Amino acid sequence: AGVRAEDERGPATALAQAVAEHFDRGSALEVAVAIHRGQLDARRLVELPRLVIALAERGDAVAMRILERQADEVVTLALAALRQLTALHLALDVVLGGSVLSACPPAVLARIEAGVHEAAPAATVVLCRSRPVAGAAVAGLRMVGAGEDAIARVRAALDAGITVSVP
Repeated sequence: AGVRAEDERGPATALAQAVAEHFDRGSALEVAVAIHRGQLDARRLVELPRLVIALAERGDAVAMRILERQADEVVTLALAALRQLTALHLALDVVLGGSVLSACPPAVLARIEAGVHEAAPAATVVLCRSRPVAGAAVAGLRMVGAGEDAIARVRAALDAGITVSVP
C-alpha cells in the first residue's frame, strides 16, 4: 500500500512514510527493493501489522481498509470451518486469537462478529487474549501438582508479558 501510494497507483497513506522510517529507508519502494535483493530480511515483515494498526487507529483510511480485508478473511475462514462441521446453526464459540487480532481496533473485531453472525447467528465470537504458551504452562504446572494460586500467578504474568522463572 505504501509503494502504491508513492507511485500514485493507490490512495495516499501515511503507511508509505511509516514503513520507510521503520526500516530506516528513504521510501517504501526502497524497503521493497531491499527485501527483494536480500538486503533486508523478509522475516522482518512481521513488524508491519503494528504500524498498520497504529495508523488505522489514527484514521488512515488505507490502513483501516487493510484491517477490514483481514477481518473479512477471518470471517471467511470461520464460516468455512463452521460449514464443514455443519455447525452454522449451533450456539458455539468462534474463538479468535493471536497478537494481531488482539491489537486490532474494536471496529475490526465488530466487523468480524457481524460477518460471523450474518451466517451463524447463534455463534458467539470470543477474543482470546492469552498467549499460546499459557496453556502449556498451565498443563505443566498441573502435571507437577502446582496449586491454583501458582497457576493464576503464571497466567497473569504471561498475560502481562512478564517472563516467569519457575524453580
